[in-house]
Amino acid sequence: MTKAELVSAIRDYSKQLGKIALTTDQIDVCIHGLIHVVKNDVMVRGEELKIAGFGKFVKKTRPARVCRNPNTGESVNVPERDCLEFKAFK
Repeated sequence: MTKAELVSAIRDYSKQLGKIALTTDQIDVCIHGLIHVVKNDVMVRGEELKIAGFGKFVKKTRPARVCRNPNTGESVNVPERDCLEFKAFK
């Protein structure tokens, strides 16, 4: 699902509920806001972000490793890096 499809699905869902329909721009701002909060709180501050009924976002550090370039077979050193991990709730 692309971001545009997600925005469209949220707009359709809000119409089904009979609630105040949000515009596409308002939904887009909300999605960008969520992404910004996840990046800022989890990746920069190192905090855990839990969304009740959905899941939690956690910062994880991947260790340095040696991989192979599939085209040449040459060994490539991949440095340690931080990544975002999502764990869904039941």
